Amino acid sequence: MDAVAEQGRRLNTDLAKLLTIAEQAVDLAHGIVTTHRPANVRNKTDRDTVTDVDLRIERELRAFLARKTPEIGFLGEEEGRHESTQQDAFWVLDPIDGTSNFVHGVPLSAVSLALVVDGVSHVGVIDTPFLASRYTATKDGGSYVNGARMQASSTERMSEAIVSVGNYSVEPGLRPRTRANCGSRSCWPSESSGYQCSAQRRSTSRGSSKGYVS
Repeated sequence: MDAVAEQGRRLNTDLAKLLTIAEQAVDLAHGIVTTHRPANVRNKTDRDTVTDVDLRIERELRAFLARKTPEIGFLGEEEGRHESTQQDAFWVLDPIDGTSNFVHGVPLSAVSLALVVDGVSHVGVIDTPFLASRYTATKDGGSYVNGARMQASSTERMSEAIVSVGNYSVEPGLRPRTRANCGSRSCWPSESSGYQCSAQRRSTSRGSSKGYVS
């Protein structure tokens, strides 16, 4: 067995252990985001925000994961890539997916953590701290929300569907066009300054929403 195949076999064997570590890391983030309001808010671009809470989560999770899995690298949205001995395996973190929502008190935000090996996701945890939902998945192991197996909706008719809309473009006139182009009975465009976050996409995966428009 070559080194790549052996590494893949070992990772698959350890996915349950790695998922536990990922959930422990996200527990840390959950504790921070639910007990701290942002004291420092900075615009990275015209539509992308970072706060001191984002940075604290990223730094604390990076340190935690480095202790638990020193052989695996780390890639954070805010402070970038930190190498390890295993160059093709990385924890990938968005400390607060939906930071603008978080800043404005809108509950559509999430902590998103994944383990990516050779460009393929092997472990994923998405925690929506203000919606009391946690989504977990492992490669070839299915997806779960709060421990229950997820499945997409069986709804087939668009007229009977609820579609989540996530679009963070700042083009003039985008919001009216987004509403006009949504052909379902009920669309859910966020009116906050932050439009798109993983919480909306996961509602589609679990069947709450029947589709997602980005």
